[in-house]
Amino acid sequence: DLDDTQRRLVYAVISERIKQHSASFQVFDDVNAGSRLVWMVDVLPHEIAPYIRGQMDLAETALWSKFGRSGA
Repeated sequence: DLDDTQRRLVYAVISERIKQHSASFQVFDDVNAGSRLVWMVDVLPHEIAPYIRGQMDLAETALWSKFGRSGA
């Protein structure tokens, strides 16, 4: 789902290894930083969570590299 008004993207990943993977991105105004991206993920089985966290860390690094600043 994509909601331009709420600046929110909701998605799911379908995979043989992952029973459930649903996630959302939402951009909020932030007076100190200009904007803040909140990324939430729900994944099963729990054993796959460390792998998913590692992938999210790589994505976060790529985003900060693209925008030229370090994350908080």
